[in-house]
This record gives sequence, C-alpha cells and structure tokens, in this order.
Amino acid sequence: LCITEYAKARMTKNRSEQVTRLICNVITGDLRPINLVDGRHFKNLMKFLEPAYDLPSRQTFTRNIESMYSLAKAKLKTKFSSANYIALTMDLWSSCKLESYLGITGHYMEVCGCKPTLRSCAIATKEVGEAHTGENIARWVESVMEDFSVSPQQIVACVTDNGSNMVSSMRILTEKHGWVHFRCAAHTLQLCIHDCIKQENIKRALGAARHLVQYFRQSPKAMNALKLKYAQTRTENDPLGVELVMDCLTRWNSSYEMLLRLVKYQLILRIVLRDETVTPRNKASHLELRESNWILIQHLVELLEPLKAATAFLEGDQYVSISSVIPVIKGLYEKYNTTLPEEDSFIVNFKRDMSESILRRFSTVLSDESSSSITVKNMYRKATFLHPAYKTKYFNRPVASAQLAIQAPALTHTAGVLSLEDILSLGKTDNSSDSGEEDVSITEGINWYLRQKCSQADPLTWWQANQLNSQLSQLTAKYLIIPATSAPSERCFSSAGLTVSKLRSRLTGKHVEILNFLHINQ
Repeated sequence: LCITEYAKARMTKNRSEQVTRLICNVITGDLRPINLVDGRHFKNLMKFLEPAYDLPSRQTFTRNIESMYSLAKAKLKTKFSSANYIALTMDLWSSCKLESYLGITGHYMEVCGCKPTLRSCAIATKEVGEAHTGENIARWVESVMEDFSVSPQQIVACVTDNGSNMVSSMRILTEKHGWVHFRCAAHTLQLCIHDCIKQENIKRALGAARHLVQYFRQSPKAMNALKLKYAQTRTENDPLGVELVMDCLTRWNSSYEMLLRLVKYQLILRIVLRDETVTPRNKASHLELRESNWILIQHLVELLEPLKAATAFLEGDQYVSISSVIPVIKGLYEKYNTTLPEEDSFIVNFKRDMSESILRRFSTVLSDESSSSITVKNMYRKATFLHPAYKTKYFNRPVASAQLAIQAPALTHTAGVLSLEDILSLGKTDNSSDSGEEDVSITEGINWYLRQKCSQADPLTWWQANQLNSQLSQLTAKYLIIPATSAPSERCFSSAGLTVSKLRSRLTGKHVEILNFLHINQ
C-alpha cells in the first residue's frame, strides 16, 4: 500500500470522530477561534498529518462544540444534584464589543473515593442586555439556577463585590431565599487601600510615578534603552526583560505592582533619564522623581506588601479560604495598629489610616455592633472554628477594645469571644431537635475537638480522618466551601476576554458562554 492508501485504511469512523473531538478541544481549551478550521495553513497541516481525514466545516465544529457543552452541562447538573450545599460568586463584565455579561461560579464539596475535595466551576457567563439593577441581577441569577436545576435551598452563600447593584440584588435574594451575602474580602481590602492613598503627598507621588511609567511605555526609544541597561546590569538570578506596570483602579494591587517595579528599576531609570541622547534634558527634568517621592514610594511598597500577600492568599479557590478571613484581617489590623518609635510621621499616619479603614470596612469581621450582619459574622466564626489550625485561637482576645468582644457565656476552652450559643448552633439545622440530649452530644463533640492538637493539615483532609465526630465533620461541606472573595467569577472574565477578542468579535453571547464554560471546566 502507498502512504495515502494506508492512511485511508486506518482512518476509521471512530478515529475520524476522535480527531474532530481533539480539534474541538484545541478550540475550547486553548481559546482558538472556530474559524481556525477555515485557515489555509491549518488545512495543510491536517492534510499532512492525516491525509485521509475529511476536515468538517466550521458549522459542523460549531454543532460539535454545542453538543460538548450540553454533555458537560448535564454532568455538572448531576454533580449539583448530589451536593447538599453550593456557594456562588458573581460579577459583571463588559466585552470589547461593550456587551455585558454576568459571571457566576459554583463551589461545592465532592467526595472522590474517600477524600473530600473542594470543587470550583463556571456556571454561566450570561449575556445581559438590560439595566444592571438589583432587581434584574437577582432575576438573572434565579434564571441561571433554575436552568442548572439548583434549588434555592442548596445555596448557602453568595460572594460579590461591594457594588451597590450587587448589594441590592443580594438583599432581594436574601429576603426571598435566605441566601447569605458575603462581600468580597479582596475588594474590601482594595477599598481600604484607596482610603489611605487619598493623602495629597501620596496622590502627588502616584501621579509622578504614572507620568514616568507612561513615558517609557509610550517611547520605544526610551524603553529599548532601559532594556539594554537592564541587560548590562542584571545578575543571572534576575528575570529576563523589563516590565513597567501602569496602575488601574479596577485591578487589585496594581498600584503596589507599579511602585514595586519602579523601586526595582530605580537606578537604571535614572541613568536612562540622564542620557540626553534618549531623553531631552527639559523633558527629563519633568519626569525625574524627587528624592522625597522615591523615599515615599519605597515606604508605600513596604506598607502595601502585606495587603498584596493577604489578597493573593484569600483569592484562592482550590483550597479553603473563608476560614482564614478572620485570622488574616485581625492580623492586618494588629500589624497596622502597631507603630514603632523610630518610624517617621508618614508611616505612622499611613498605619493609623489603614487600621481605622480596616476596622470600619471589616466591622462584620472585627466588631459585634452591626446586628444586620450577624448571620455573616456567625458564619465567618463557624468557618474559622472548623479550621483545625485556628479553632478558637482568634477568638481569645479582642482586636481593638473591650466593646469588640462578644459578651456571652463561653464554652470550656474559649475565652468569652465565641459564645456557647454560636458554637452549639453549628450542629443544628432547621429540622434539628431542641432536646437537651442533643445539646449535650454536640457539646461533647466540640469539647473533644478543642482537646485535639491544632493541625496545619488541610481542614477537609483533617475532618475526613476524624469522622467519628460526624456532626461537626459534616458541617465542613456547608461552611468551608464559601470562597473568601469574588475572584473566581472575575477570573471567568479573564478567559472570556480572550474568547471575545477581535478575532472572535462576531461570536454570539450564547457561544461566548459555551466556549467559556468548556474552557474553564475542562
């Protein structure tokens, strides 16, 4: 047989379908445009690799991808049907075509073999054409949940940013279904940062920094000179290339990233600015930062670094994060509420402003005065209590003053900040008996848990190994599945942005949703 005849002989129907399926995976998994299959060079490649393969039309690939979506959606609905509790995150986004989308992600516990695993998935990237009012958002969310056969009773919580329309929508969903609304911890930290960079000296330093970054990003000659100087001075441990970042109000920690790079490249930036063959002297004099600004920027980098680290940790969705909100926020508060004698007035004032902002914006976590948020407050506490590394560690001392403590009878091993009533409610559901015998059983289980050594093990793994205390271990599927931030839904839009690129600008909203769903959930 010649090569072509041999290829035709081995190109069975099953193999042809497999090749088609793999090409579909390239389109969805690597976010390639569907018209890839119409490309002349792609056709030549397929003809070389599989001479006997009859490349289907773009319309056929579109139908196949729609079938893949239907199958994947059915599988996800099956997983949801077996989940007692599901947590959601959601956010709004606009594409390059100025089309609006609502992103929703789901988070639940799945037992694989004998091991409980935290699962995160994209549920929808739904095109929404109406006004982004609280009423409309609530209706869209209910529609998506109905489409995935998720009952309102399965939803234990929803995490959103602090936008007024999101807050309004969650107020509606809470009143109708009892969903608990968590405000994104990372977004709230960014609001704390914005509170503290409103000082005039900081605003001036940031403005000068942006002006400098903009010059290099817009001048190929200056940027090439900067890259050349960096290549001459870098050590083998330094990364290749120079990257200057412009901050953006909607990008978390972007001011920190911009300032960090300026500090890193400070020496070579100054050298390039002083080279009159690259930058005219009169222009350089307006670009060069004053020494006082460089000192202030260095201070800001050091002061913002803990917030950057906290945000990065809380954004994770592949591990339990909600249980760390109280420890992280209390740790940040204590850090910024502590000053040293040798610190200058700028650092002292910044720390004071930051600690006050954290205390105000995280009152649900740090204070007991906001009765409207008592449900959220108690769920934060319960999640922290169920983490074997924390237990009651962060309830043993007030953060700011005596009025922040919860005044209530305390269980053995606690110190009056986590109440007996709070802890006993861990083991109760709406259908729980109120008998004294059950309370005794729960109390014994809690006391047993408190007697165990604190463990740095993954909390889900720890509770799986300690299932004898079943009333508590079963609650991990309710309280520990909640993400600390709305970052998962924001990450949906990172891939959606790639999906709706200029090459794919003709995609319908439905196909954007299909491609994004398959890409994220693969």
